[in-house]
Amino acid sequence: MQLGMTSRASRLFLAAFYVTVGVVSIGGAVNVIAGDEPDAPLRGELASMETRIRDEQVRAAALEAEIEAFRTRREVREHVARSELGVVRKGERVFVFKPHTGSNDGKVAPAEAARPTLPDAPMAR
Repeated sequence: MQLGMTSRASRLFLAAFYVTVGVVSIGGAVNVIAGDEPDAPLRGELASMETRIRDEQVRAAALEAEIEAFRTRREVREHVARSELGVVRKGERVFVFKPHTGSNDGKVAPAEAARPTLPDAPMAR
């Protein structure tokens, strides 16, 4: 279970890193444009880049908050383990309901099609 959580934390950290690198790169481009005497088209491009920078900063902050929650809150890690990795607690029963695929013209599905089945592969404990 620890391996899956580390992988998710690593992905979130890398995403935050790439966003930060992108913001820094865009910031450098804005400084180059602002250093010259921009004409009207460049002013529009500058405003667009500033908006994009703000959007990326908001996204980076959200990713950082998600990483921090994952590191510090047990229930967040448990939610990820259950929802993304299919982990169950010892003693829990897992029921998998397979949808009825046959056509019965709107009638109620036969009892055997509605019965819960066990998964084909054993679940992690």
